[in-house]
Formats: sequence, structure tokens, C-alpha cells
Amino acid sequence: MAFVTIFSCVERFVGFIYRIFLSRTLGSEMLGVYQITLSVVGVLVTLTASGIPITVSRLMIKERAQKDRKGEIDVVWAGIIASLLLSLPITAILYFGRNVFSFIFADPRCYDLLLIILPGVVITAIYAVIRGFFWGNQYFLTYSLIELIEEIAMCLVGVILVSRATKISPLEGGKMAAKSVMISYVVSFVLSSTVFAIKGGKFTHPQSKLKPLLKSASPITAMRTLTSSISSVIAVILPARLIALGNSNQQVLSAFGELTGMAMPLLFIPSTLIGSIALVIVPRLSESFYTGRIDSLKSSIELAFSYSLMITSLIVPVFVCAGRQIGQVVYSSQTAGIYLSVSAFIMIPMSLTMISNSVLNSLSRENATLINFVVGAAILILCVTLLPRFLGIYSLVLGYFLNYVISALLNILALTKITHRGKQYALQAAAFTFTALITFAVGSVLSRLLDGRLSPFFFIVVMGVVLTVFNTALTWVFGIFSPKKMLT
Repeated sequence: MAFVTIFSCVERFVGFIYRIFLSRTLGSEMLGVYQITLSVVGVLVTLTASGIPITVSRLMIKERAQKDRKGEIDVVWAGIIASLLLSLPITAILYFGRNVFSFIFADPRCYDLLLIILPGVVITAIYAVIRGFFWGNQYFLTYSLIELIEEIAMCLVGVILVSRATKISPLEGGKMAAKSVMISYVVSFVLSSTVFAIKGGKFTHPQSKLKPLLKSASPITAMRTLTSSISSVIAVILPARLIALGNSNQQVLSAFGELTGMAMPLLFIPSTLIGSIALVIVPRLSESFYTGRIDSLKSSIELAFSYSLMITSLIVPVFVCAGRQIGQVVYSSQTAGIYLSVSAFIMIPMSLTMISNSVLNSLSRENATLINFVVGAAILILCVTLLPRFLGIYSLVLGYFLNYVISALLNILALTKITHRGKQYALQAAAFTFTALITFAVGSVLSRLLDGRLSPFFFIVVMGVVLTVFNTALTWVFGIFSPKKMLT
């Protein structure tokens, strides 16, 4: 897992630097346009490719347990065919139907960017299935390396193209940012297809595997499509509600860009590490589940929860106490930093939701994760619809917090029915939340002493080091964190 985590961290860091570049080059308004476009692209990619990879991985493990090598490859090709059947019609309809579907965006510039990225949806759908092939065979290093190369390609091409284009206009810069996304999709597709062919991906006739694959993938795809759709719905509803309350279009796009394009990407830093955990542990959980090794299954789940919560509890206090300075240093925007500070506590229930979703999906409980997600998402939509009058842009922050809290609680209840260890999961969450709160209290006192005495950069460094060391020591003293167990 170490290599996967390192590659994922480097990939996230490269993407983070690129996002800083875009925020400084495009400006908050065009960044908002770019962000809204990506949210719709995310829906399309999720609809055509999200549920199939993890299902391919799990069904490959099932076929391997039955010692059916041909069945493993059949599953992969069934996934590729299913992805093409979904992605080709959707892409063609949107590509040639601008006059019909232009209502999707309030700002017509978004559709200009969408048309540039749209062909990449098809090749991304194929790459996603091959990714499932990598997971099922535990080619984690290969997968991580391709993902890193994809991110680097997008960033390098984007920096070159966007830098030149913004001299013409912000819109041209946005178009070049979209083109860099499309190019990165091509890079990952070419690399993954080459590796797949080398590893024995010869075409088969997978008709018998299509039905069980689609049946298993549908709930995951539905949940992840709804997740991306929610982002798109929010990108439409929240700006419209804020404008109706008397804010200008420019004010709303700037605020939306700062919150969703600057602050929230920082909140998803733990998702990189949690994703690494899920990537490695999901095949192990599926194998334990299908072979009936219940003790191994329970210990792996608890380890995944501990690792995820530990990562999050280290980051939250730093973001809350030094968010304003982080926004100032990273984005030259104290407003983005304030959004970060206010939103940071979202990360605790978010990490629980992410890891519990992965665990439940690996245990063939896709329907449970879908239902739990829908309940949480309904609360989120209600918040951004009803609360902007009272909370403004912060209605989105509260909505995400309640969404993740509810989804995490429901997922833990679903896991309890399988493992009968709900009390242990609840105690883990409570313990790490407690250490984060104590560390936050210490950080609040320290920030008052240091604010104004240090430059923003050194303020972040000192707060980060002190709070991380303090929190780690606290969890070790109380026996919550075991370095030896985490590293095994």
C-alpha cells in the first residue's frame, strides 16, 4: 500500500498545484465556469464508467476463486462492451444536440468547454473497465503510475496552453484548460490499453457475463451518478437562489468558484489516502467475504476505519485554525481560506462515508449504499434550496456536512448487520473526533498567540507541525493509534 499511497499523494499534489495555477490565471469567475462544466462531465463519466470497474474487480476475484481464468477475462470484456453501450449514445446526443440541451447551463460558455471534453467520455469509460482489471489482479503500482502520468500530462499541457490562451481572453483560457483534460484522458487510455494487451487481454465472447455484471454494477453506477448529478444540480440551484436574493451574477460565480474550486478541493485531500486504502483493501475484503474468513474480514474493516479517521483527524484542526492563512498563501484569497476553515469539519463524516461505501460495495451490498446515499443527498438538496436566504453560500457547507453524517451513520448500521461490530465502529469515530476537537482547542489558543507575529507561510508551517505532533501524541497516549498496527 505504501507505493500506492505515495503515488496518490504525488498525483494529488500535482493536481493541487495545477488548480492553484488555474485559479490565478483564469480568475474566480472563469474558474467557476470551468468548475460547473467539470461537474457535468463528472456526471457523464460516472454514468458510463463508475460502477463497472469495482464490479469487474470483484467478479474477477469470484471467478478466480472458482479457478476460471477465461471467466476473469470474459468479465473484463463484458465491462468494456457495457461501457461502450452506455457512453457512445450519450456522448453523441450531447455533442450534436447543443440547441436542445443548452438549458443545462445558465452560462453558455460552459457548453463551449463541454464540447471540447465530451469525446473523452467514451475513452474514459473503456479505461475505467481496464482499471477494474488492474484492481482485480492487484496491479496497484501499474494503475497508480498511469493515474500519475495522466495528471502530469494534464498539468503540463494545461500550463502551456492556458498561459498562452489567457492573453487572448479568459474564455480561451478556459477552453484550453478543457482541452488539457481531454488530452489527459487520451494519455491514460493509450497507456492502460497497451498494458492490458500485454497482460493477456485477448478478446473473448463475454455474453454470459453481461447480465450479472450489469445487475451488480447498476446500484453503484446509480449512486455515483447521483453523486455527480447532485454536484450539477447544486451548480444550477445554488447560484440561481443566490442571484434571486439580490446578488450579482459575477458575485455568485466568484463565490461559487472560491468555495467549490478552491476551498473544497483541499477538503478532499484525505480522499487521496482513503482511496489508496480502498484500492488495496477492497480485493482483500472481497476475497475474505467469498472464502468465509470472517475474522480477517472484521479486522480489515476496523483497520480501514482507523486509518481513514486518523488521516482526517490530523488534517481537520490545521485547516480550521490556519484556513485563512492557507487561502492567502495558496490562492491569494482570504475568502477561500475562510470557506476552508468553516468547511473543515465536513472531512470527518466524509471520510467515514467514503471508506464505508467501499467496504459495503466489496461485500455485495451495493443496494444499501445507494439507498443510504439517496437519503443523505435529499438533505443536501433541501439545504441548498431552502437555506440560502439565511446562510447564503454556507448553506452548501451545512448541506454537505449533514449529507455525510447521515450517510455514514446509515452505512455503519448496514455494516453492523454483517459484522455485529457497530459499537467498535462508533467508538473509533468518537475517539478520533475527540482528539481532533482537543487539538482544535489547543490550535485556537496557539493561533491567537501567533497571528500577526508570523508571516502566513510560517504560521501555516508552525501550526501544521505543532498540531500534527500534538494530535499524534494524544492518540498514542490514549491507545487510539497504533503505528505498528497501521503499518502492517
